[in-house]
Amino acid sequence: MGPVNMMAIRRGVAEGWRHTAACAIGAIFADLALSSLAIFGGRYFLPSLSDPKVNTVLETVGAVILPLVGIYFLWLAVKYPRRPSAVLNGAGSRDRSKRVSSRKLPKLRL
Repeated sequence: MGPVNMMAIRRGVAEGWRHTAACAIGAIFADLALSSLAIFGGRYFLPSLSDPKVNTVLETVGAVILPLVGIYFLWLAVKYPRRPSAVLNGAGSRDRSKRVSSRKLPKLRL
C-alpha cells in the first residue's frame, strides 16, 4: 500500500466511494504515463543513457546522494517525532491542565 492508496482510502471514508474511485483512476493514469515514458521513451529522449560512462556516473551520483537523503530524513524523524495521539492524550505530561482537549481542535476537512 502506497501513499496514493492510503489517500484514496481516507477520502473514501471521509467523502464516499466516488472520491475514492476518482483518486484511484487518477493514480492509474499517472502510473501508466510514468511507466510508458520509462519503458518506451527513455532511450528516445536520452539516447546517451546507453553509454556505459553515463551509466557509471549516474549510478555513482545516486549511490552518494540517496543514502545522504535517507540519513537526513531519519535524522528529522528522530529530532521531530510525530505522535499526534500522544500529544492529544497528554502522554508524558504530569500536569493535566496542559492536555489538549479534542473539542478545541479543528475538524479535518478534505
